[in-house]
Amino acid sequence: MGRIRMLLAPVVATLALGLAACGGSGDGGAAPAPAGDDAWAALLAELGLEPGDGTLTIEATGAAPSLAVTISVAPDAAGPVTFSDGLYGAQAFALGDDGWERVDTAEVRTEIAPILEPGGSATLDLPVAEADGYRVLVPAEGLAYWADVS
Repeated sequence: MGRIRMLLAPVVATLALGLAACGGSGDGGAAPAPAGDDAWAALLAELGLEPGDGTLTIEATGAAPSLAVTISVAPDAAGPVTFSDGLYGAQAFALGDDGWERVDTAEVRTEIAPILEPGGSATLDLPVAEADGYRVLVPAEGLAYWADVS
């Protein structure tokens, strides 16, 4: 049993670090997620996403009715990144008593799948409902990248 623990310890540590890392806060994806870590990890799992690998950096500012979201692709990314819709798949969440609640209010999302090349970036306005703070999620190719707005 002791040998199994020794063999699994690096795997558990790697998984824990992976869940703590995010693709936002403008730091290239290495900042730990603040409040609501367990609920955020559960939401990502529910959405079928894993924390990002640093390919994208997300920066978000503003308040209701709209957040300015900038998505940047690392210059050394392996290739172009494809997104799910005209808003680059961006979603906004607010942490409440029951976990993370989606609060973006875009009525129309075009089916255009934008592509960003390595080193490229895009800025968009994401309409949101009133909240004390926001976490903007940008899913891309099965990975989750996010940034917090206080």
